[in-house]
Amino acid sequence: PFRPPGMQWLATMLWDGNGSAFVARLAMTLLGSLIAPALWLSLRSSLDPKIALLAAWICACSHSLLVLGSGLHVEVPYLLLATIAIGDFERMRKGPAAFASLRWGALSAAACLFRAEHLLFVFAALAWLGWKKRSACAKNVAAALATFVLALLPWQLHVANTIADFNDGRQGGTQRLPPIPPPGSLPWDSDAIAAVRAMPAFAQLPTAGFVADSV
Repeated sequence: PFRPPGMQWLATMLWDGNGSAFVARLAMTLLGSLIAPALWLSLRSSLDPKIALLAAWICACSHSLLVLGSGLHVEVPYLLLATIAIGDFERMRKGPAAFASLRWGALSAAACLFRAEHLLFVFAALAWLGWKKRSACAKNVAAALATFVLALLPWQLHVANTIADFNDGRQGGTQRLPPIPPPGSLPWDSDAIAAVRAMPAFAQLPTAGFVADSV
């Protein structure tokens, strides 16, 4: 997603920017405390229970996670979502798992709203699953991918419309384009004006200014 909004939404819900951020930091601490148990729950079905427990203990004692959990850091909700999704991916890998596939797709989409690069993992994981398991997990891959795309679609459409309005110079439904040529510059012919007007709105004024200052 372009400029993932998840952390901005979460921070706005927890804190208005005024006064103490105690409630917001407490909420992030509680979210961070769930990562280690989530890791244990996700790993215990595919690994030896002792190894799963050891991994959870290492996670719980991680200094980096303790520091991240003490403030408004995007890694905390992202890691929690990604960790929960591990268990669903294990179920998808072992055979038909419709509910796990749908939830994995939804969790992965939510994780992408916090960290855009998670998109690379989603496609790599589904490609590996489709290639390794082929027909045995084809329905799982299709269900997860469909859920993932549908969950992200509203935000992507919103961003696409925002970018289109920005490129057209629209603000609040009204098109506002800079004057071409800029005031005080030499006269421009119609072809030069048309060439600048063909550019996105945000590039028109800098381009016209550069030409006016250079000629």
